[in-house]
Amino acid sequence: MGLDRRIIRVLDHARACGVDFDRTAMIGRQQVHVSRDAFRETAIECALPNVDRLVEEIYDEAGLYAEPLLRAMGASVVDSVDASDYEDANIVVDMNQPIDASLHNQYTLVLDGGSLEHIFNFPTAIKNCMQMVQVGGHLFSINGTNNFSGHGFYQFSPELMFRVLSPENGFEVTEMLLWERTKGSTVYRVRDPKVVGGRVMPQTKSETFLTVIAKRTHEAEIFARTPQQSDYVVDWNESAHRAPSVPMDQQPILKRFGQRAEAKVRSVRRRLFSRYRPEHFEPIQWRKIA
Repeated sequence: MGLDRRIIRVLDHARACGVDFDRTAMIGRQQVHVSRDAFRETAIECALPNVDRLVEEIYDEAGLYAEPLLRAMGASVVDSVDASDYEDANIVVDMNQPIDASLHNQYTLVLDGGSLEHIFNFPTAIKNCMQMVQVGGHLFSINGTNNFSGHGFYQFSPELMFRVLSPENGFEVTEMLLWERTKGSTVYRVRDPKVVGGRVMPQTKSETFLTVIAKRTHEAEIFARTPQQSDYVVDWNESAHRAPSVPMDQQPILKRFGQRAEAKVRSVRRRLFSRYRPEHFEPIQWRKIA
């Protein structure tokens, strides 16, 4: 995916939220995908040091690779992890397979800039990323959530990331942000479906990104219990057994009409009023994000 202007601003937001870039591992060697002039403007907005020198490093020396940017954000070590050395990643491993224990607990920040959606064995890949993070460090992940079908193997939902990066697995989501890939679109903070008591389903017209910042709070056996979707867990824990559904064509005609009308009203209401339901999505304000 690479780091465009808005993603750079979100990385700066992560820095402002206390994310330590000192020992950073990129999943896939990330590049800066923004024009020289726009990057200069963004770097100034983010108050990065030695902007003129930073621009030279990225655009004239580093071939647009992101190591100079991450060093400007505080990194003393920047590693890159990939299945191939075609972009000169310095750690070549297949993230479909469990990583060697020598990579566990090594990084203050593991940065997934859109790689996990391209890895077939997602449970193993995300577990690898989680294991690489030191206790007290963070995992930063940005991937497509809507309208990216065919871009990679997967699109990721808020439910998935909240359930994976959970206290049971030694993590706490400190920030989850969502925005559409259109100029000037609003950035929303996403609430946990388990907390709001319902499915959090963004309805978007454009390609939409989901960013997760999660802190490793303690060591735990990751996926000792398989994550389950939160609303199903509520259903399973209810004392009453749900009766089997009656097929639609066997229900009384008035009931069928009522159900269809109710579904139509819900659909229209969602399209007109609930694109970003306020109980699920909170518009956030910080320095303007382009």
